Amino acid sequence: MGEKQQKPGHSGAQSRLWRILPLVLLLGAVGAVFATGLHRSLTFDTFVRYQNWLQELVAADRLKMLGIYGLVYVAAVTLSLPVSAFLTAIGGYLFGWALGGTVASMAATLGATNIFLIARTSLGRPLLRRAGSRIQSLADGFRRQAFSISCPCGSFPSCRSGSRTWPPHFSACV
Repeated sequence: MGEKQQKPGHSGAQSRLWRILPLVLLLGAVGAVFATGLHRSLTFDTFVRYQNWLQELVAADRLKMLGIYGLVYVAAVTLSLPVSAFLTAIGGYLFGWALGGTVASMAATLGATNIFLIARTSLGRPLLRRAGSRIQSLADGFRRQAFSISCPCGSFPSCRSGSRTWPPHFSACV
């Protein structure tokens, strides 16, 4: 009863393949980035070299370039390339601090979500099964307490008790 029923026509091997495919693709993409040296081209020197060209492209089609910037940022975060601060600064320079920062924040969130979903899909169940009952009980506790764990002031008792001394963004925790 606790076992999941497989869909007709889907073998265990096919299911396993679909589960690990995102991880294999991610690792392949990371390998390709490092093998081609693309990670070395995301530098301040490269930006300075192409600065005028990028400004012309942004002036010509701001919305399209903003979309490309967001996609590059999502890809960089998903591939765990250490260029987030650099890309954030470029976004602020090319699109203004408010718009560039907003797109960078949204793109970073999407990239981190990609990593989480890939790891959860590919590794989650097998690791949880092998970890034993103690880890499974911790995971159950995290699921039950998800909101208070994700709340930035969840560890502050005075915030949970309704104290109004915390900044407004902590009010969601009250």
